[in-house]
Amino acid sequence: MKKKGLYLFPADRERGGPRPKFADAPLHAVSVFRRTKAVLAACGVTGERACAQTLRNTYAALLIDEGATDADLIANLGLARSSSDNHMRSVDRLRSAYKQWTAVQNQKEATDV
Repeated sequence: MKKKGLYLFPADRERGGPRPKFADAPLHAVSVFRRTKAVLAACGVTGERACAQTLRNTYAALLIDEGATDADLIANLGLARSSSDNHMRSVDRLRSAYKQWTAVQNQKEATDV
C-alpha cells in the first residue's frame, strides 16, 4: 500500500534516514512546525489542533479506512525503526483511538438527524 507522489516531509525510506538531498541533515523540529503551519494555513486550517500530529493522525485514519494492515501502518507512518513491541503498541493505540473517534462521530450524526 505504498503511496507515490510528493511528500510534505520527504524521507529516504530505503536507508531509513533523512531527506536524500540533505542526507547528513535531518529535518529540524522547528522546520517541521513552520512547514506544517504554512501548509495548513494555505489550506485554511487553523486552531490549536492544526499541527503535524493532527496531519499524521489524519493520514493514519485514511489508511485505516482504506483497509491498511498493521504492516502498512508501520511502514507508512515510519514506525519500523522502533522495536516490534513498540510499533505494535503504537498501531494498537492508533486503531483504538480511531475506533473511539468514529464512535463519537457516529453518535453525533445520529443525534443531529
